[in-house]
Amino acid sequence: MHDTAKRSAIQGLSQERSLRAVVFDYGNVLCLEQTLEDMKGMALVCGTPHELFPELYRKLRPPYDRGDINGAAYWTAVLKSAGNGVA
Repeated sequence: MHDTAKRSAIQGLSQERSLRAVVFDYGNVLCLEQTLEDMKGMALVCGTPHELFPELYRKLRPPYDRGDINGAAYWTAVLKSAGNGVA
């Protein structure tokens, strides 16, 4: 099949099927638990000691997972609990 025919076929498919949603999960629902290296990376981004981060991350998750608070409120709570001076 020529490149032009391939492109036409792909374009035809994309016109017939439009993407309605993309689901990302990072919380042991669809994917595995975060590794120690993942936790260290998140701790680094949050400016939190990596030894303390997993406890805060998990302790504060239930209201976020239930939908009681949004992502901004969850991460603000994590940072405040770590004592990094977030207002």
